[in-house]
Amino acid sequence: MKENRSEEKHLKKTFLAAAMIIGASTMVFQGFTQVAAAAEYNKTNTIPTSYASYTDVSSKTALPEGYKKANYTVGSIDLPYYANKTPKKKDLTKEAAAELAAQYLWQMYGADMEGQTIEMGYDMAADNTPRPRWTADVKMKGLDYNEGYRVDSYEVVMDSVTGELFNIGMGRTLEAKVKAAPDASLDESKYEAVAKKLAEKYISFTATLNQ
Repeated sequence: MKENRSEEKHLKKTFLAAAMIIGASTMVFQGFTQVAAAAEYNKTNTIPTSYASYTDVSSKTALPEGYKKANYTVGSIDLPYYANKTPKKKDLTKEAAAELAAQYLWQMYGADMEGQTIEMGYDMAADNTPRPRWTADVKMKGLDYNEGYRVDSYEVVMDSVTGELFNIGMGRTLEAKVKAAPDASLDESKYEAVAKKLAEKYISFTATLNQ
């Protein structure tokens, strides 16, 4: 009986010692893991990023073929939304962005900014717009109706750092009064070729910009 009790006590001590060793090892391992995780978490990942420089757009040698810089005025969009937003050092200057907008408008629509005012607004990055942007707004003046419409305004939205074109549009007023609803009497075949030609033109324009 004494031997059995002695063996039982010995087994309990051995089991207890093993449990303590395992527990201590686990705690040490967890400690190492937490330290390693904290070190990894506190690391700063540096991702090399390079942007095309458009800072001196007006002196670029690779201007669009046939383009000539017009004599226009650079202003600011007079809206509260843009009032307290200031571009950073990495952003294009307001003047450089305005010149790039003039080039885009000339390439897309053949628009001449001579005597016009290009109003600029800066927008910082946000959750729904992860890149900062320059918006150019041009309210055209002194134009008559041409080809059945008058151009009233242009808008260009671009990346404020790289100058990449995000959006471009034209606002115009038709000379003739037309119904807002679709006209079922029109022959769609007459406009199919025109639509195809315009689509090819704009796709080609976009591809040129992305080269």
